[in-house]
Amino acid sequence: MGPHYAHTFFYKYLTKLNGHATQVNLKRQSIIIDANSFMYFIYNEILNGDKPKTRNQVLTAIPFNYDGYWDYSKEVLNKFKQDCSHIVVVFDGVFKRNANRRPDPERASSLHVTEFNGCQSRLPLLFRHGFIDILRELDIGVIMARGEADPMIVRLAQDRNAYVVAADSDYHLYDLPQGYVPLYFLKLKALKGSLYQLDDVFRGMDARGVALWASFIKYNFVELTKLHNFLSKTSANDRENFESWLNSTEPDEQKRNLITTEWLLLRFIQQVGSSIAYQQLIELIALDDREKFDQIRSSYINVKPLA
Repeated sequence: MGPHYAHTFFYKYLTKLNGHATQVNLKRQSIIIDANSFMYFIYNEILNGDKPKTRNQVLTAIPFNYDGYWDYSKEVLNKFKQDCSHIVVVFDGVFKRNANRRPDPERASSLHVTEFNGCQSRLPLLFRHGFIDILRELDIGVIMARGEADPMIVRLAQDRNAYVVAADSDYHLYDLPQGYVPLYFLKLKALKGSLYQLDDVFRGMDARGVALWASFIKYNFVELTKLHNFLSKTSANDRENFESWLNSTEPDEQKRNLITTEWLLLRFIQQVGSSIAYQQLIELIALDDREKFDQIRSSYINVKPLA
C-alpha cells in the first residue's frame, strides 16, 4: 500500500503541476501485474457498477455479484493475454506488516473489504482462489512472492524490462525501466493509458531522494508534527498555488496536514539534494532507530525480494 493520500497528492496536484502527459499502448509489450491491487481494482469496479447499495450491504457484501466478478476478471485478463507479448501475475506471500509503518487513517474505501483475522482488511479468500483458477485456465504465468509482492514485481520489471500494471501508488517510489501504468487510468479495452516514470512525480529527484521521502512519510520514525515543524520554514515557489489547491479540494484536517507535510518534505529534498537532506533529517531520528531506518531506505534503491 502506498503513502497515505498519495493518490490525491500525486495525481490531482503534482503530476498536473509537472505537466505529465505520457501515454502508452501495452499491446505487444511485456507486463507484470500486481495481483492484490488488481483484485481490489476489479472488486471496486464491480461495486461501482452495481449501485445503489446501502452501507450495510457493502459491509456484508451479501448481494455482491460473484459471477460478474469472475466474468469481468476473465475478460480483462484474457485481453492482456491476447494482446501483450508476455504477462506475469505476482501474488503476495505471507508477511507481517512492518511495525514501524504509520497507522492507516480511516477511509471510506475500507467499507469495501472484510476483516481478516480481526486485524487487517482484506478481500475474501474466495476472490484469491477464484482469481488463481482464472489465471490457470488462461495459462497466464503466476508467481507467489515469499513476502510482500512489491519488491518481487519491481525486480522482475527491472530484469525483464517490463511495465508494471497495478493500482498501488507504491510503484511511483521505484526506478522502473519502462514505468508504472495505474489501472485507474488504463482503458482496458484498448490497453492504452497513462505511463509514469519516477521523474513525473518526483521532478528533479534521484532514487535516493525518493527513498528518503518515502521512508519518512510511510514509516513512523519521526512524529508527523515534529517533521512538519522542521520543514515549516522550507521555501517553495508553488506555495500559494499548493495552498489554494489544498484549501479548495480537501476539507478534512487530518488529510490536509499529512499532504502538507508530504509536499514540504518533497520541496525540501528537491532544494538541498538527497545527500544534504539525509544529513539533516537523520538527526530527527533516535540513534537506536537509525540502522533500521537506513535498511528501509535502501530497500527502495537496491530492491531485493525475499529469496
